[in-house]
Amino acid sequence: MLPSGIYEQLVNTKISTELSKLDPEQYDIQLESLEAEDARRILTIYISYVIQQGLHYIRDSYPVSRDRESLIAQIKLCNDIVSEVAMHTNEPDFEDNQILEKGEILTSLYNKLNSARAIAGKANQKVIRPETSIVENALFTGSKKEPSMLSELKKEIMSSDQVDLLVSFIKWSAIRPLLPELKAFTSRPNACLRVITTTYTQATDYKAIISLSNLPNTTVKINYETNHARMHAKSYLFKRDTGFSTAYIGSSNLSNPALTGGLEWNVKVTEKESFDIVKKFSVSFESYWNDDTFETFDPNDEACCKKLQDELSKPTFDKNNPRHLHLEFRPYAYQQEILDNLEAEREVHGHYNNLVVAATGAHTIILTSQKDIEIRILRTCLFFWPAAGSG
Repeated sequence: MLPSGIYEQLVNTKISTELSKLDPEQYDIQLESLEAEDARRILTIYISYVIQQGLHYIRDSYPVSRDRESLIAQIKLCNDIVSEVAMHTNEPDFEDNQILEKGEILTSLYNKLNSARAIAGKANQKVIRPETSIVENALFTGSKKEPSMLSELKKEIMSSDQVDLLVSFIKWSAIRPLLPELKAFTSRPNACLRVITTTYTQATDYKAIISLSNLPNTTVKINYETNHARMHAKSYLFKRDTGFSTAYIGSSNLSNPALTGGLEWNVKVTEKESFDIVKKFSVSFESYWNDDTFETFDPNDEACCKKLQDELSKPTFDKNNPRHLHLEFRPYAYQQEILDNLEAEREVHGHYNNLVVAATGAHTIILTSQKDIEIRILRTCLFFWPAAGSG
């Protein structure tokens, strides 16, 4: 008998039989139609489970002494499914997905003559790869039975083509042990390291930002906001041209304690098993990267360096009055754009009667008619105008 609770289960023959045994007067049974746009995702998950169960059954039906026969039988099942897909789609190219009976797995492919490995004189050395799978998802809980986040990140970096880091703060204690791998990675001609971080807790180390931003093929962007829009994400994306990208999402910031111990939990998702999640990660990162509130840090720009130092040394409260928070109000990027346009209208065109239309919830800007524009960011006020006939 099916247990009570919520489901998202495709109704197959077994489920249909179980449901037919239930008295509709006693049970509230909710069913929804499978939508065509959701079918690919739901059917993929379902058929993956069915195939997995079938492979388990085949494997367990053979004794250990017949492992080779068990493997061939499992491969045959997969190849039969591939043939069915080729027939139903009328795409002969699908037959190219047939698995060879040898049962081999390609683990790496590098040019011996013209590659970063060859140039570094490491063409004959063992290929660096993460200890955990780059096909299956994994959970890191800080257990001694699993690799540490620090050691795994080093290997992820060295086996990637592009690295995107999105962390709320960065400590020198984490960058220092990662620096050899980061230097080796960014020294490759086509490498790309992008880092997004913040200053809102003053936890980021200035030395860490300088070290990162001085690396070749590296760009660091910083969010200086100290309001409700602050970023709490701790995530790492390792892109690979081979289609085996991986991402880490969890609780570990770039600090040594978070990467080497402590009660930190992080989920590793792979492009092969969780394509949609990795894709969403990449798209979200790009949206942050192109957001004006994340400013590019230039270690050779004195103004940039001073701004970062000032933000990191800014007190979070008045020491003489512990109950008085030290707050600073400054416009968002979109608010600054409005202010710049207003200043142009006043100073260039001589227009002093201007109307600003802004959506509620966007921190209403009050602008005075004084020579110097005064900004007051106030709580949004919502005015109601009764519609005709409403009394």
